[in-house]
Amino acid sequence: MRFKVDCPHCGAMLSVPEKYHYTTIKCPDCGEAVEAVSTETTRVTRDFLEALEEPEDEVGVTSLPRVATLKVPGRNGE
Repeated sequence: MRFKVDCPHCGAMLSVPEKYHYTTIKCPDCGEAVEAVSTETTRVTRDFLEALEEPEDEVGVTSLPRVATLKVPGRNGE
């Protein structure tokens, strides 16, 4: 299976075999090093980070439940 990668140096759209996902490859068009991360992964990550920067959007961090501390006899200074 293959996935698509945009070269950030020359803009070429590369079709990369799955075994190279999350590695550094050489762009066949410009010869520059490119992180082989699918364009879909990059888009979703970029969208998520942009949503975090918008002050009117709530991410829900404050709505996480509080986690109780596990007290293990002999460990937590007891």
